[in-house]
Amino acid sequence: MAPSMTFNLTPKARTPSYDSRTAFRQQSPYARPPSSARSSSSLPSHLSSDSPAFSTTKKGSAGAASRVKAELYDKLSDFGKETEEASADRTRRYVARMNYAIRDKEISLQRDEIHFSRENAEAEFRRQEGLKKLEIELKQAEENAYLKQIEALQLQVRLAELQSSKQPSSSSGPSSFN
Repeated sequence: MAPSMTFNLTPKARTPSYDSRTAFRQQSPYARPPSSARSSSSLPSHLSSDSPAFSTTKKGSAGAASRVKAELYDKLSDFGKETEEASADRTRRYVARMNYAIRDKEISLQRDEIHFSRENAEAEFRRQEGLKKLEIELKQAEENAYLKQIEALQLQVRLAELQSSKQPSSSSGPSSFN
């Protein structure tokens, strides 16, 4: 029987900036529309220029924009972590299913082994039982042969006794005539 084996996945290799915001601040491979194409009407209502997060001064709007950016990066980072956790959960469930399937196969093989060994033991028992019966029959046949031989010897002894008892009377008869 093979030893029990478990299925494990190795953890994914991570870069130093894997969990940091800087991973999301890198230049996007997708081209951005020109700034003239972006307007406040394309932004969601809570990020529009009318929102209190944007102030009328340049410095204030830059600070608010950086705050909004930071919040978005935080949300994106949180989303990335949640996605990673969900992926890890799926991986754990997959590993559990694989371990269950492996254990199920092992149990099935153990059942087959037990069934096979039981059938072999039964066949061996029947074979041994048949041999013992044949030995018993052989001993009984030998016993019957010995009994017949004893009976034959007893009959020979009786015949010899009868012949010897007849011989003196028959031998005394003719010898008395001489």
